[in-house]
Amino acid sequence: MKKLYILTLILLFSANAFAQSDSKIWIGIDGSYWQKSVKGISSLENSEYSGNIRPMIGYKLNDKWSLGIVTNFQSYSQDEGTISYQPFNFLSGGGDDQFSIRYGTKNNIFGLGAFIRRELIISEKISFNFSLYSMRESGNDGSIFQDYNFSPCPNCLSIALPSGVPFSELNWRTGLDLAFAYQANDWLKMELRANLLELRLQEISDPKPESNNNILVPSEGSLRAFYGNFTDFGSAVSRDGIRLGLVFTPF
Repeated sequence: MKKLYILTLILLFSANAFAQSDSKIWIGIDGSYWQKSVKGISSLENSEYSGNIRPMIGYKLNDKWSLGIVTNFQSYSQDEGTISYQPFNFLSGGGDDQFSIRYGTKNNIFGLGAFIRRELIISEKISFNFSLYSMRESGNDGSIFQDYNFSPCPNCLSIALPSGVPFSELNWRTGLDLAFAYQANDWLKMELRANLLELRLQEISDPKPESNNNILVPSEGSLRAFYGNFTDFGSAVSRDGIRLGLVFTPF
């Protein structure tokens, strides 16, 4: 009887330790998508969009703090602005026709990073959390495109360059997220997440071999201004707005 009692205590202790260990691990995912039309453009690239999904896994140090790993998959098309001017018309002696060039970029990127999270419990169901993260992102499918538009009609003409000029993108991001969380049940939590602050170090480079860089297509000359190193902070960094998230505690 004594041996059975000791064996029972060992099993209960082991089961309790296993449950406590497993309950420290949680799995999360959040994402967002937005799209908007670009006014005054009639071409294949007539809208901006950004879609991303971020799977993550966390480990609870205690009831307030967690550490974890986060990944990011993002696809975007971004308008970079339009330059317009009126060339002199030798036939009419004026400058009625307008010529404009619109630039844009698009890419698919993948990121991997780490985070530390602080929970603020409001009630049994409601909580807030702050996540400080740092992430490295890269993408080699980038394309810088441009559209030429002439107006007014009947001289209207739109020439799109959908293939664009290729670029590679490397981002280092460090920032702070705030989330409102609702505990739906013991294993599922729903979140609304937004970015409060972010620092982004970005490198845009030419993925082509150096031997090909000397063969410059005339239409590519103005686009090479997008290559280089850039630093963005705070409101200067493009955000994805409110992200919807789910947090699972499967064990």
